[in-house]
Amino acid sequence: MTIGAVDFGRMFYVRQGLEYATEEGARYYMLNPTAATSEITTQLRSKMPGSMGPSVNVAYADTTNCNSNSSVTCTTITATYSFSFLVGYLGTGARTLRATAQAVRLL
Repeated sequence: MTIGAVDFGRMFYVRQGLEYATEEGARYYMLNPTAATSEITTQLRSKMPGSMGPSVNVAYADTTNCNSNSSVTCTTITATYSFSFLVGYLGTGARTLRATAQAVRLL
């Protein structure tokens, strides 16, 4: 049971790190609205704890004319990470952790 508690704690730690990294990526995108998505992905991955950054997949979805303003683009950034438990518990296997953040950019 102790190992299970540690493993689930580790999952929540990674989930919080993913959420933080995604929010930081969105902040960077808002401050640098002309940056390429590859640059935003690099920034996001660099904020992940440990050496998990390269394993994060990032997707971008733009919504033009958001907030009823034609000069504003809202970009939803979705980051996913495949988390594997150290020990398999009743068939838990791997879990896909997901975090989203929105960047509102003036163009």
